[in-house]
Amino acid sequence: MRVVEVFYSLQGEGRFAGLPSVFIRLAGCPIRCRWCDTAYAWPWDAGVDMDLQGITRQVSRWPCRYVVITGGEPLIGEDGRLRDGIVGLTKALKEMGYHITIETAGLLFDQAIQCDLMSISPKPGHVDIATIRALVHRYSHQLKFLFPEVWQVEQIEELLEALGIVDPTGVMLMPFASRRGELLAVQQQVAEVCLEHGWMFCQRLHLLLWDGLRGR
Repeated sequence: MRVVEVFYSLQGEGRFAGLPSVFIRLAGCPIRCRWCDTAYAWPWDAGVDMDLQGITRQVSRWPCRYVVITGGEPLIGEDGRLRDGIVGLTKALKEMGYHITIETAGLLFDQAIQCDLMSISPKPGHVDIATIRALVHRYSHQLKFLFPEVWQVEQIEELLEALGIVDPTGVMLMPFASRRGELLAVQQQVAEVCLEHGWMFCQRLHLLLWDGLRGR
């Protein structure tokens, strides 16, 4: 499996923001959003080849029980199908006692994947309603929307209606920013929209603390 980096930091976004975790960043992404802050992980040949034992050995170096599998797009391989090795990786991590979060755009569903939290960030123009619906019914989940440059309120409401999601507490609005200054400039606007619609405000601690530093 191509691994771009394995590092230890605080989760910056979502339900477990602030929690020490090990991040496994896998190579390759079929979407390649223009605003992506991890474009170095786009190429399918980025990083290095690591076998399952090598990955789990790296993960076990740090004193925590939480793992985030991210990318790129960690669920999809270069052929557009389920990434080779991802099921085995999640199975091994669960057997080792880890809590697993997977960060995905929600383009692929396979019930063999073991996951404690499916963190889904839909991308405009790449939304698969049936797949996202399957993911949210199978897994504990959170839906994160970059706002306002990527998603608008009306688009989010339409998607939630199509998904049949009525609980706003699993819906998160995340300020569109790549640096600390940009985050500070827009976060109040995002917070006001969250208050209006009952959605959760998704802070981006890694930007506040480390201003976009890689590996943090």
